[in-house]
Amino acid sequence: MGTTFEMAMGIFGLTLLLAAFVMGNFWGRGQHVMHYQIMNFIGGFVLAWYAFQLRNWVFATLEGIWGAFALANLVICVQAKVKGAKGDSLKKKAHL
Repeated sequence: MGTTFEMAMGIFGLTLLLAAFVMGNFWGRGQHVMHYQIMNFIGGFVLAWYAFQLRNWVFATLEGIWGAFALANLVICVQAKVKGAKGDSLKKKAHL
């Protein structure tokens, strides 16, 4: 079952993943929103750590892969935001 700390971390990770799921499905937020990817990344890796502590290898693998995909999507979101910020500054300079 794990220690109280491990259980608390598991509940924390699960809460983040479920909040991201609700945000993505019910409020039109999705994969291009940075907060969504941050929640998936942290939640996935926290649950992977929790499953590893419990020696549940299938669940640890699933959540590790979930977290890795969320990290990849987070990097894409950050790159798009940086690229968008650069594009906005170039547009402002062109209007001067």
